Amino acid sequence: MKSSVVRGTRFRLFLAALLFQLTFASGHVFSFDEVAIADIAAGIVNEGKAELHFGPEMRLYYKPGPNGEQYSKFGIGMSAALIPFYMVGKIFGFLAGPAKARLIADIIASFANCFFVALIAPCFFTLLRLAGVPDRSARITTLLLLFCTTLSVYGRGLFNDALTALAVTLAVQMHLANRPAWSGAAVAIAFATRAEYALLAPSIAVILCISTPLMLSLSRHGGWRKLVRFFAPIIFMGLLLALYNYARFGSPTDQGTLTDNPHDVFSTPFHIGLFGLIASPGKGVLWYAAPVWLAIWGCVDLGRRNRLLLALFAVIIVPLLLLHAHWHSWMGGWSYGPRRLVALMPVIMIPAGFIVERLLTTSRGRTIVVTTAVVGFAAQLAGLTTNFMSYLQWAQDHKVSTLWSFEHSSMIGQLHWLFGTGWVDLWYTNLLGLSLPAGLIGFALTSATAVATIYSLASDAADSR
Repeated sequence: MKSSVVRGTRFRLFLAALLFQLTFASGHVFSFDEVAIADIAAGIVNEGKAELHFGPEMRLYYKPGPNGEQYSKFGIGMSAALIPFYMVGKIFGFLAGPAKARLIADIIASFANCFFVALIAPCFFTLLRLAGVPDRSARITTLLLLFCTTLSVYGRGLFNDALTALAVTLAVQMHLANRPAWSGAAVAIAFATRAEYALLAPSIAVILCISTPLMLSLSRHGGWRKLVRFFAPIIFMGLLLALYNYARFGSPTDQGTLTDNPHDVFSTPFHIGLFGLIASPGKGVLWYAAPVWLAIWGCVDLGRRNRLLLALFAVIIVPLLLLHAHWHSWMGGWSYGPRRLVALMPVIMIPAGFIVERLLTTSRGRTIVVTTAVVGFAAQLAGLTTNFMSYLQWAQDHKVSTLWSFEHSSMIGQLHWLFGTGWVDLWYTNLLGLSLPAGLIGFALTSATAVATIYSLASDAADSR
């Protein structure tokens, strides 16, 4: 396929994903996690400092440094990525007047994840093409990932999972493109955002060693150069983070992730956490992301076609899945679906491209793909249109039920909340209410998304010209 055609396809997928995210963006943050992430970005821009100014009620979201200042327990990656968005918002805020400057800056910054999720579209499409998935199947699988899994919900707000997912996708894509330095740089961004994604480094390095015969032999210096290029940006980022940690807490290894909260520990039995992440009625990925069923089915096809890619798939997912399953908050706190798996969703969906390729050859198979898309998108509707934090606050009497029952799960319970309260949580309804102007904006964005999606799917004819 010509490079110009590939670029056109990637742009169409990016545009469709961006319009989709802008249609369902909230224009605000949801939790104190996001408040802390945004406050660091604002502090760096406004004061040149990465300090927080929170009261005791926010104790779980910061850790005191030796100088008595408060510092976030989250990685610096997401806050750093927000800086350009916050600066643009600040410019618009100044135009609106000092009284609204910070509010407008925060609102514009809240759209950052719309762009990060949209950027996953061309990266994931390229990853599948490098893996040998045909063009049409790669495009359809990319849209399944972006529209029909919980990744779409996390384009709303400022959780750091979308940026981590983008970095993970880039790391695998660049590995398949035989560009180890860029793959290492993506790994560095991933663990600067979420510390546990440092596990990507040994996972990809193992596959690098396996895929280059006699890589460590003294007569094969090319293999050594690949490893050096891969680890160079990772080591560089590690040193930067060590200096950042030392400046905050007086220790290069103290990121502040674990506070003095006695519950902030690895305490969930593995079998409970694994079942919860995969199949629990309230948070299981099998119910919140229907295309994952295709990915499971596609593992056999992937194994037949590319055993090294299947091995990479396994060595990335298994360690992180076990780590998250053992964490006390295995589901990712108050969340829509299993938030701990959102950053892994592009990797999880790699095998789906291979089974989609086979299913598209028969009418029955095409029906399965369409049905999966409809069911998957329907599962995201509650998360895309309502404020899941408001529902979970209301449902605290059903705290156990929201994890272990379908009736009180976010996927179903939030729809009841929506019909009961009438509160549609979209940026244009929040600004304009349920009014005609808000409806027109929603209609325009929905129509533009539909046109861009159809265009990206129907690009076969355009590409053949």
